[in-house]
Amino acid sequence: MSSQSHIRTPLLYSPLLSQKTGGHNVYLKLESFQPSGSFKIRGVGRSVQAAHAKIGAKLRVITSSGGNAGLAASTASRIIGVPCTVYCPETTPDHMVELFKAEGATVVRQGKAWDDANAMAEAAVAEDPDNAVLVHPFAGEELVKGNATLMEEVYEQLRSEHGLEPETELDLVSCVVGGGGLINGVLTGILGQERKSQSISSSPSTFRRPTVIATQCFGADAFSRSWLQHELVTLPAISSRATSMGAKQCSAAALATAEEYGRERLISLVTDDGLAASCSFQFAQDHLLLVEVSCGAGLVPAYYSDRLPMLLQGSGDRKKNIVIIVCGGRKDRIQDIFAYGEEVATARSLPMDLNGKRV
Repeated sequence: MSSQSHIRTPLLYSPLLSQKTGGHNVYLKLESFQPSGSFKIRGVGRSVQAAHAKIGAKLRVITSSGGNAGLAASTASRIIGVPCTVYCPETTPDHMVELFKAEGATVVRQGKAWDDANAMAEAAVAEDPDNAVLVHPFAGEELVKGNATLMEEVYEQLRSEHGLEPETELDLVSCVVGGGGLINGVLTGILGQERKSQSISSSPSTFRRPTVIATQCFGADAFSRSWLQHELVTLPAISSRATSMGAKQCSAAALATAEEYGRERLISLVTDDGLAASCSFQFAQDHLLLVEVSCGAGLVPAYYSDRLPMLLQGSGDRKKNIVIIVCGGRKDRIQDIFAYGEEVATARSLPMDLNGKRV
């Protein structure tokens, strides 16, 4: 394959969030540092790499996204040196269109919703099947493999940089879920580490799968509803502000991987938009880092851990080791995040559901 387009991102200990969780150890996997500003470039970038390895210099990358996947495809295509066309709905923010164009992509902005843009993207690929490849924003084998590299890094960094034995000492991972590409990669990555541990150990493996908290917002919670109902659920519409996680139906492959991982080790957390937004603002204040509201949902277990005491129980005197995947995202601008500060005062009373039950 050609050169990868993602980078190895920092895994940093957060004293402030560790304090907020009652002294547990919170580590931040900063995917907001990726070239495209989000984790998306791991999977989307690998998909572009795979297509380039197969087709070569004649490759034309086609994608349908008005958000972070479109930016990841644009960035990866620029890095690898192939043209990219982004089909996005008319509702795509102007600043995202400018970011696509800055990476050298051609932008076709038509249609009322993602489905319309995707239909146009599929038609474009059909017109040039030998050279054009449709890069999906959250599904596909290569995409999942790319996203799985995130957890490979986490395990190595916990060991080499933080002095932990992650096979037995990693307790919790907080992961935002949209269409399911990230959660599928995270779970696949952990399962891969488990197989690796078993293959190199001469005695029975002591590997312990960490509990993974799959976080979403009400109105963009197709994965959570599907997980709790044991079947794919299609939302009638996306009513959340967290549009980056706004897939009306999640990936069936992600649900299958979640089942393999185990229901006792995967927890669904669905929060009000206001809670996620307040976390984006507080995170900017505490760490001088900007992340969009969708990413803020993944910070809820730390900033509002007092409402989720059950997540921190059962470790005796040992402090738990928690990794929060700061997935990043470019859809919110600095003025949007500052405005979220107005929601902090009332956020604590807003609803959240843990495994379908109000907490």
